[in-house]
Amino acid sequence: MQSNKKPWLLKTICGIKERINTNPDFQRPPIWSKAQKQLLIDTILRDYDIPKLYWQKTGSRPDKYDVVDGQQRLRAIWEFFDGGFKLPKDADPIDGEFIGGCSYEELPDALRMKLDVYPLDIVVLEDTDDDEVREMFLRLQNGTSLKSQEKRNADFDSKSQEAKAVKRSPSLGVIRASVSSALNVTG
Repeated sequence: MQSNKKPWLLKTICGIKERINTNPDFQRPPIWSKAQKQLLIDTILRDYDIPKLYWQKTGSRPDKYDVVDGQQRLRAIWEFFDGGFKLPKDADPIDGEFIGGCSYEELPDALRMKLDVYPLDIVVLEDTDDDEVREMFLRLQNGTSLKSQEKRNADFDSKSQEAKAVKRSPSLGVIRASVSSALNVTG
């Protein structure tokens, strides 16, 4: 099996949509909620990294592909570019630009261009047989999603960093002294 990883621009991927099969027989059907799709687009607009996608090359001239991993992400991107959903109304601005409730066409030009040229890392598998592809699919799907408590712990960690910053604040000493003095007067 040969593989190569290259960054593909979102606009390019949208331009060859008809040559990408998101439904090979080993794939599950689309299951992402609208909120998950919106979060992916928001993630891309904020220029955060997203996991790479895996495609199997199945034909040439023109090249054709089966999606081995990343079909939910790919479908969400296509759906947003096609106007299938809007960003949440309460989405935070990006680079000072309001994006709440925007579809792809309604985004400010600078953000739409940023989305168009966002590079997705695509690993293209060539010279592979079905057994190799299924094995890779199973391995890629073997990741474990975060459980609710793990998500809360991750969120708590960011809040604990804020708490540590407050503890280091010089103002905290003044507040402590004031509280201590008030307690001593009344207690």
